[in-house]
Amino acid sequence: MVSAFCLISFMGTWNSFLWPQIILHNRERFTLPIALNQMVGLYYQEYGVLMAGTLLAVVPPMVLFLLLQKEFISGLTAGAVKG
Repeated sequence: MVSAFCLISFMGTWNSFLWPQIILHNRERFTLPIALNQMVGLYYQEYGVLMAGTLLAVVPPMVLFLLLQKEFISGLTAGAVKG
């Protein structure tokens, strides 16, 4: 249960979009989702850069999940044991 809470709270802060977009006005301090959103143009998008940024955005939560995977499995199997 603790590992699930850690993963969910990490995902909430890692992917925060609205609050940093309201507060941050300097391009150097943008979070990764805001920077990816700023790269999308009206007529032209650089899909290679967008995909590389998306990969960078996905890697840390994936690593955290892989580190906590043992805790998830033990929690699932602990509730499935009969009697």
